[in-house]
Amino acid sequence: GRGVGWETWRAMEAMTTTGLVRHIGVSNYHVRHLEHLLAPGNNVSAPFVNQVEWHLGWHDEELFNYSKPFGIQVQAYSALGGGGTSTGHNGGIALDDPIVVSIARKHGVSTAQVALRWSLDRGVAIITATTKPSHMQSDLDIYKFSLSAEEVRSLDRLRAAVPSVQIFDDWPDVVMPVVALGTRPRSLDAKGNVSTKVARWFQLGGRHVDTAHSYGSESEVGVALSAAVAGGVAARDELFVTAQIPGPMGKVAAELMESSMLPALNLTYVDLLLMQWPCLDSASPESCSGEDGAADRAATWLALEDLRASGKARSIGVAGFGVAHLDHLLPFVTKVNGSTSLVAVNQVEWHLGWHDEELLAYCQKHRIRLQARSPLGGPGASHGHGHLSSEAVQAAARKYGVTPAQVALRWSLQRGVPVVTSGTDQMHMVEDLSPLFVFSLSPSELDILSNLSTMLEGMTIAI
Repeated sequence: GRGVGWETWRAMEAMTTTGLVRHIGVSNYHVRHLEHLLAPGNNVSAPFVNQVEWHLGWHDEELFNYSKPFGIQVQAYSALGGGGTSTGHNGGIALDDPIVVSIARKHGVSTAQVALRWSLDRGVAIITATTKPSHMQSDLDIYKFSLSAEEVRSLDRLRAAVPSVQIFDDWPDVVMPVVALGTRPRSLDAKGNVSTKVARWFQLGGRHVDTAHSYGSESEVGVALSAAVAGGVAARDELFVTAQIPGPMGKVAAELMESSMLPALNLTYVDLLLMQWPCLDSASPESCSGEDGAADRAATWLALEDLRASGKARSIGVAGFGVAHLDHLLPFVTKVNGSTSLVAVNQVEWHLGWHDEELLAYCQKHRIRLQARSPLGGPGASHGHGHLSSEAVQAAARKYGVTPAQVALRWSLQRGVPVVTSGTDQMHMVEDLSPLFVFSLSPSELDILSNLSTMLEGMTIAI
């Protein structure tokens, strides 16, 4: 907090005491910037306004929710998206959405007026930019109508800003969107091919996709990636691609990545590369002890490090590893690098019915980001079920006006565990995006949900 920005803020505060200005604020501050500014001990006043990009195609709900308790007014520039945006999310596309068009027709207004009114009804002040008198009048006429609560919710869901998480400070340039679309064919192919689903995910605002050589879907993912970049949906550096090699293969892993996986994906690099299982027998990883396959894991890790060093993988990690497996791998990593920090992620089964708290604590201690696969339980899970029908989950869903699945996903995210989902249709994909970031579970709700496996069914959440 006490850098140049803090000193500037002190100088601006002094201007308010001398009467030079009435209010002071900031622009383009994200949550982490506000946290630094308002850190305990700084003894500074909160900004009156934070002016940020905000429109139907890009709205940072985490920032919006963080600002409320401090009384910080969020103000939108580029309120219609378009050429003035800096995120790569073109709000102009959202204005053509059938939902926006339908609401505009109902109220007898333009789609632009619907978008502006949505911001106001969300409590966000707006800045418009036009030189035409007719457009100015149109902007002022948004006070002549209002949107219903349901209309606001439907617009919220169009295309949300999906927050990203830094893979701890050891990876300062690797920022991972917290919701990924998994591409295992048996999860997606039931209602359409993989490339179609991935393309739709990108169009809806998803930016993280997870694939594995064992899925056999790399080529289809590659088609969707190329189409997204070529079609202007997203630039390559706005997309986050996770790839997984099938278990401890030794140096062959590097050959597989270079000769097969990257060409199939139509990429020169992936953002995260994982060793998919701790042992070659992926059908029963739990039967694999820490010592079993330790030499193969070490050799494979060296191959992953070579890929990272050559720029073919921005970050590297593991999947399906328990504490025992990490206990054997981390000393080897430390011996080679002098630090365990190169293990960026451990992707494991994690949901309301099965969450290894010991493993979470271990990973946090060693600065490894735990990531959830099968975050809803269900057919892809090996342990238990997701408890989506439990009264505790149902009560939270009723309270916040969301689905039980969204409650389960939100629980993981608030526990600091990003998720890999497998939405099979557009409705489910939309539910996996925007609604997850317009509500937060209370500490007591988190505690109840975290203990569902050991509590009697039927317990309700106090509301």
